[in-house]
Amino acid sequence: EEMVSNNNITIVAPQNAHLEKNLDPEFKRFMGEPGNLNSLQRLLQAHIIPRRITAEEWSNNATHEALSKDALQFSVKENNVKTVDLAVLTHPNAAVRPDGVIHGIDRLLVPKSVQDDFNAWRHGVVLAVKPEGAPVLTKLSTSAS
Repeated sequence: EEMVSNNNITIVAPQNAHLEKNLDPEFKRFMGEPGNLNSLQRLLQAHIIPRRITAEEWSNNATHEALSKDALQFSVKENNVKTVDLAVLTHPNAAVRPDGVIHGIDRLLVPKSVQDDFNAWRHGVVLAVKPEGAPVLTKLSTSAS
């Protein structure tokens, strides 16, 4: 929230149709479980760049760091098709505001760390950190010599 309130930002947002039709139902379930909140946060942060990049400023082979700390590769392909990693810009400059810009893309950007978490979850690894009680201190006995 602090980053968003203090900077111009760029958001690359997947189309709702993609999320509804093309996303693995098991991945949706994984992202919806409360114990996977950190993965969901990293997934969302991978779509936010803490600087303003309009479609007109899109440069070929430029790397920008997302809020998730993942490096996103921006490119311009044949026929001026703009991409970010494997996603194609389908709605450049979909929303332009004084505090940033939103571009529509054709797929979800899934950071490797989230992919790893999902794969671990599918194999039964618990990702949530379970709270633990405070350590129990025992009184040391002192003996007079």
